[in-house]
Order: sequence, then structure tokens, then C-alpha cells
Amino acid sequence: NQGLYWVLAASYGLGRLLNGLEARVPAVGRSVGHQETRTPLLKALGFHGYRPLTRSEVLEWLTLGKGSQGSGLGSNAHPSGLILEDHTALQDAYCRAIESAQAEIAKGTFYQINLTLPLRGHYFGEPTALYATLRQQQQTGLSALWLSFQGEEHLLSFSPELFLRGRAGQV
Repeated sequence: NQGLYWVLAASYGLGRLLNGLEARVPAVGRSVGHQETRTPLLKALGFHGYRPLTRSEVLEWLTLGKGSQGSGLGSNAHPSGLILEDHTALQDAYCRAIESAQAEIAKGTFYQINLTLPLRGHYFGEPTALYATLRQQQQTGLSALWLSFQGEEHLLSFSPELFLRGRAGQV
């Protein structure tokens, strides 16, 4: 009603909620002061107007964002790989999730499970340049770059499938 356009970022926990299951907010969080924050099930960004870009315009825009310093996962001190926050707990959680998934498949509860976990870590360089690099290396049907304008948290998404689809005004 106010002429805004919206971009939504939905976590996999939202899918559970929409299917009548208990929503699980990811345990991986980041400390802000002395409190731990958790990834919300849904984030929304409202803005006035937009301009669709062609594929070549997107590639040109990504090239402009690369800067001269380069980018990558890790840090300038450790540019060889992603430095995960609390990687031991993440590895343990992932192993437990795999065991649980295998047990559920063996019981016949599910025939397929898309097992994902949020990764939080460090990067260096410009987020746009990192996205451009990863987009070349991990070509998927759908990808998105969400630059946070209210902090230093950015979301880079590379997915082979749609989570929600809009048709005739219905989601």
C-alpha cells in the first residue's frame, strides 16, 4: 500500500514451521556484547523502486565491486580457507544431524533429506567480490547477494532449488 518492494530471506527453519512442525532456530549465532543473537526465521528488506538488470549488467556490476585488494574466505592473516566460528561444535552438530537423517531414512520416515547448516565465518575483501568469485565457482540455478545496510552481516546464497514460488498473487 505504500509503494514498497520487498526482498525476503527465509531460513530453512521457516519451512518446518510452514509444514506444521516445530521451528528450529539455528543454534549457530554470534555474540553481540554479552548476548548471543540467533538467525531469524525470516528477514525482510523494503525499498522504494527497483530496476531489473540483464545478465550482462549483473556481471558488469559484480566486476565493479571486485576492487583491487581481492577477496576470499578466511582472513588476510589466513587467506587459505574459511575460519568458522566454533567449528568444533558445528562439526559435532553436523555429524549428529547426519546420523539422525540416516536413521529417519532407514525407518522410512523420509526418502530424501536436504541437510543444511548455517555457516558463519570470516572473509576478507568486499562482499560483492566474494559473491562474484563464489558465483563463478559454485554455479547454481539460483543465487542471491544480500548486503546489509545496518551492520556488517551479509548473506550470500547459492541454491539449486526454489523454496517458495509466487503464481497469480499466491505464494
